[in-house]
Amino acid sequence: MPPFVAERCTKQVRRGNKDMPALTAPEARSVTAPVDPSSPVAAPPSPVLRPTWQSRIFALHGRASGYALAIAATALALALRFALAAPLAKFPFLAFFPAVVLTALFAGLGPALLASLLSIAAAKYFFIAPTGSFTFAQGSDVIATGFFGVVLLVDCAVIHVMTTSLRRERQGRAEFAASEARFRALSAATREGVVFHDGGIICDVNDAFWRMHGFAAREQVIGRNVMDLIAPEGRRTVAEAIRQESRAPYETLGLRRDGSTFPLEIEGRAVHYQGRPMRVAVARDLTSRKAAAAALAAGEARFRALAEAIPSLLFETDAEGQVVYLNPRFAEYAGVAMDELMGEGWLAILHPDDRDRTLATWMEAVRAGGTYEIEYRFRRHDGAYRWFLGRGVPVRDKAGQVSRWVGTCTDIDGRKRTEAALRDSESRLRLAAERVDLALKAGAIVGTWTWDLPTDHFTADARFAQSFGLDPETCRSGLGIEQVVASVHPEDLPRLRQAIAEVIARGGPYACEYRVRQHDGVYRWIQANGRVDHAPDGTPLRFPGVLLDIEERHAAAEQLRENEARLRLALEAGRMGFWSWDLVTDRLEWDAREFELFGIDPASGQPSGKQVYARLHPEDLPGLKAVTDAAIAAGNGAFGHEFRVVLPAGEIRWIAAHGHALADAGGRARRMVGLHFDVTARRQAEALLAREAEQLDRLAEERGQALAVSEARLAQASRMEALGRLAGGIAHDFNNILQAVQGGITLASRRLTHEAPQIRRYLDLAASAAERGASVTGRLLTFARRVELRSEPVPPAPFLEGLAAFLGPVMGANVTLTLQVVPELPPLFADRSQLEAVLVNLANNARDAMPAGGTLVISAEAVDSPGSQDAPPGLPPGCYLRLSVIDDGEGMSAEVLERVTEPFFTTKPKGQGTGLGLSMARGFAEQSGGGLSIRSAPGRGTTVSLWLPRAPAGLAPVTEATDATRAAPASTGATILLAEDKAEVRTVIAAQLEDHGYTTREAEDAVAALALLDEGFRPDALVTDLTMPGRLDGLDLLREARLRVPRLPAVLVTGHAGDAGPGKIEEAERGGPFALLRKPVAAEALLERLGRVLQNSGVRPAPPPGTGA
Repeated sequence: MPPFVAERCTKQVRRGNKDMPALTAPEARSVTAPVDPSSPVAAPPSPVLRPTWQSRIFALHGRASGYALAIAATALALALRFALAAPLAKFPFLAFFPAVVLTALFAGLGPALLASLLSIAAAKYFFIAPTGSFTFAQGSDVIATGFFGVVLLVDCAVIHVMTTSLRRERQGRAEFAASEARFRALSAATREGVVFHDGGIICDVNDAFWRMHGFAAREQVIGRNVMDLIAPEGRRTVAEAIRQESRAPYETLGLRRDGSTFPLEIEGRAVHYQGRPMRVAVARDLTSRKAAAAALAAGEARFRALAEAIPSLLFETDAEGQVVYLNPRFAEYAGVAMDELMGEGWLAILHPDDRDRTLATWMEAVRAGGTYEIEYRFRRHDGAYRWFLGRGVPVRDKAGQVSRWVGTCTDIDGRKRTEAALRDSESRLRLAAERVDLALKAGAIVGTWTWDLPTDHFTADARFAQSFGLDPETCRSGLGIEQVVASVHPEDLPRLRQAIAEVIARGGPYACEYRVRQHDGVYRWIQANGRVDHAPDGTPLRFPGVLLDIEERHAAAEQLRENEARLRLALEAGRMGFWSWDLVTDRLEWDAREFELFGIDPASGQPSGKQVYARLHPEDLPGLKAVTDAAIAAGNGAFGHEFRVVLPAGEIRWIAAHGHALADAGGRARRMVGLHFDVTARRQAEALLAREAEQLDRLAEERGQALAVSEARLAQASRMEALGRLAGGIAHDFNNILQAVQGGITLASRRLTHEAPQIRRYLDLAASAAERGASVTGRLLTFARRVELRSEPVPPAPFLEGLAAFLGPVMGANVTLTLQVVPELPPLFADRSQLEAVLVNLANNARDAMPAGGTLVISAEAVDSPGSQDAPPGLPPGCYLRLSVIDDGEGMSAEVLERVTEPFFTTKPKGQGTGLGLSMARGFAEQSGGGLSIRSAPGRGTTVSLWLPRAPAGLAPVTEATDATRAAPASTGATILLAEDKAEVRTVIAAQLEDHGYTTREAEDAVAALALLDEGFRPDALVTDLTMPGRLDGLDLLREARLRVPRLPAVLVTGHAGDAGPGKIEEAERGGPFALLRKPVAAEALLERLGRVLQNSGVRPAPPPGTGA
């Protein structure tokens, strides 16, 4: 059952559908149980089945009785085996099969395994020789027993699977039947109609649905089109909802059998029902709801009419106390729009003194749900406040919860005035005239006193004592005036004495402000108010009075004076003008800055508002008048506005205005004050900034796109750099190993006799493998850009022609090789040998991409960057030679093309590619100062282009040296200092040198080599590794050695020269004869370079290998 149908039905039942049978608790739980979305039917809890004999037998699973059954069945099989000993003599296990099968069938897998083990043990112990033990005499018995055990285990497993499947199938059928029954019961119990339709054809409905449409039976609806039950004017809505597969409820018109229509709400969605996908909808008859809504609207209309006719102020709120309705009398009294009083807007017309009290009482009534009654003052439309009695009662719903509040506000202002007058009269009767007079003058009384002048007896209350820092008991019993004035501030005391003397002399009222020291030692401002009474003869008699605390008032006055001073300074500093506008007379009062801002001569007198408006720019006048009129209409409103004024000379000036209206007691604005200041420069700057911002936004967008591309390239470069460092390090270490291997093989070959050809053949194989390893490390170094390139001018035409002659036979008969090169092309600048290796590798890749044959084109052309659309990203501007290898083979997808230059990425079968070819080509091109670009698409072939810089003008191509020019002249041996940290490499190189007549001294690092020199050893030349442990590398050693032996010839042998610091190799070349070799180096190459540096230094080298010397 679809979950939302179950939810709707359950809600209908819970609303108390009295004429339908109620669901039991288990049924209700099954209706609202979670439903698996992949299941077409809700998955209710498993039903409780009546126990049968099968269930009782299956209940043995997992219980001890199951294992008891296994033991009993095995014992019975053993007895049967003894009884049929003769017929079963050749089949000792046969009698136990039924025991295991029955146990698996009725007791489960665990007991069946126990029966199997017991059967195997019994058969072995009683019927397989030697009997009475668990040992075997023959190997065949072991095999037979094992086979018997395997068969038993297989039987147990098969029977367990079969019984489990049967049990689950039986349980699933029962659960499905229970689910169908619950669905039918729930559908019958709800008043909401449920319909299942497939493509608009009704497949199933509940009773409520066919009754809703006026049919007599369910069968009269099945098979109809759902549109037959929808009024014509509502069918488009239903069809659109079905087409869009809408899940939201919508309203339409249903059609009964008798042709009458009724309001209908439908909510539907797609489900699986009875094993196939269809659409289910829940239909609700809205007739009763619509009728109730109409009745409610009519009652509401009657209430509104009555409320508008009542002369009192009437209100209605929601359950939270927010006003939702006021009768028109309310708005007429307040003189504001009705919507401004809604919610909590009515608080705006409440007297400020009554606001907190009224709101607290109202919120407490809302919280408690009781009646509400309070007196407060409302502001009338003319600004006058009148007293009202507010009464409110809660309206409760059927559940007893407050749904809204209604109430009235009755004008009791007359009664309140009468009560106030009565209270005032009673007060005058109760208090003496003296006390009334003092109380009227007092604001914050902090003490009272009475001074009997003839006796100088001064008494005061406790608050007076506290104010003067005196003892309360002393003040109550009486003290002299000198004790009182002792607490007065010394600066104020003379003035106080004078004021007291004057009032005693003349009599009448007295007032004086001064500071007194209180108990905490702090002086505070007070005001003393009193009166001196004289006798008829003029004798002073009494001097009573009160003290007022004016500390805050005095501090506020002081602060006001400081603020006024700061305001004057701020106006002067900000070049602001102050203005005051009398709205009644339209006269302005300006300071000097105002005249300057508006370009009006101060001699002409204070201007009027009309004169100022005449200076405004015509386009800005309506805006300024609108904001000032709004502030005036509010009574005490404020405004801020910017406008232009046109000066007499025609200059336009931008003015910023801030003003505030001042209202009288009636709430009418009588005056407006404010500030003006010149914002012309800011306006001009804003206009300029707006133009600049537009340009910056456009530039930022362009730069943002460029930055995204750069970040992607940077990330790729970082990955390549990390892989390059790894590859360079691996190649360096591997070259050291290959140096020792190659050198050792060469030395071993030289020491073999001619009678060992087989051994020599194996050594040749090992030497060939070492050379291939050296080739791999060379590729790694090229990829890592740590190979030392020897760039030279290379003419493209002869170079490519020679390469084509070499590649022709290698490509095979089914590949046509074409060369496209102009003889007049300028030479490129690159390492010839590395370039040849890269192009050969690219040609091999092209051949592999054309397994069925094709055309391979090698081209060369001169190009410029920028200027070519397919230039590699980041290629520096300049002149280049572009060498392209083009095939018409399979091509590459965009995904492969994106990764094709990554190291170790290959699309060739395992074992047919290292994944270093294109990454090596890219590394070579970029290290040479150029780049690599690749264009390819599936089925359209591939074009790989090397962009190499053009050779500088004036450099002639270098021709290969012949063996004759390379050979060094024969001579006697020289002394060589050999520095190498790898012992095996050092031993091999020393042996190679000594085999050719050189004398060597070995050192394991730079420190050891310098120690030999410091001991007085003076070699003819230095052969050293570059990378060695310690703080000194090979170039550092050479520099230090030449300080001891100036211009010492040297040969640097290294895995890669990339580890050399900037400028170190150039420094070594300037300091004397120098050569650089990359490991692994052949003995012939080492001896040839060593001979050269010795010859350049004037030392006769040893004869080269093969001369027989």
